[in-house]
Parts: sequence; C-alpha cells; structure tokens
Amino acid sequence: MSTMTGTWRLHRRGRARALRTWPLRDRLALAAGFAAPFLVALALVPFRTSVSHTNAALILVAVVVAVAALGSRTAGVVAALSAAAWFARGGAAFDTASSRGRTRRSTSPPPGTSRRRSCYWSSV
Repeated sequence: MSTMTGTWRLHRRGRARALRTWPLRDRLALAAGFAAPFLVALALVPFRTSVSHTNAALILVAVVVAVAALGSRTAGVVAALSAAAWFARGGAAFDTASSRGRTRRSTSPPPGTSRRRSCYWSSV
C-alpha cells in the first residue's frame, strides 16, 4: 500500500478549452435536419386528401432516417424533432373530416332495430 504525496490538481488546469468546430458534413446535415422535414411536409399538402396519417408519418420517418444516416446523431435528433413538429402542425391539414364539419359514423344501430347482429352462426 502506497501513500500519495503532493497536492491534487484538476486535469488540464489552466488550459483554454478549444471550441469544437463541426465538420462541413455535420453542418449540412443539421441544416437538412431543419429543412428536409418541412419541405417534405410542404410537398405532402396537395395530397392531404389521398394520403393517410400513417403514410405521411412513414414518409417523414424515412426523411429522418436519411438525415441521421448521412449526418450525426445530433442531426438525426434535430430532424426527428422537426418532423414531429411539422407532422403535428400538418395533422390538422390531413384531417379533412373535422375541418369540413363532418362527424364520424356512429357505431350504434339505427332506431327501431335490435342490437343483436345477425351472423352466420345464429342461423345454424
């Protein structure tokens, strides 16, 4: 067992921290992370009546994966947050039933009919 003599000092004490510069590829990926989901959501607006929410989300996920694969983790996170924001913002544009005042179809039977559904097994 040895004893340590002297004073304890922090590692790299007194040195100025160098600012980390991001490579051009990562800076471009960050810019794409902000812009690409917006541009894709903007391109989907004319097709909002024919494209379902699920397909729009899958398209935006593909954009996020492409940005994350070409850039860094930070670019992927930025793209995911941007896609989530534009999907939530554009969700009202995709919901045409509520914007036109239509209501959802009721699951209750029409008045005057029984609640019992006819099926194949009931006639046997």
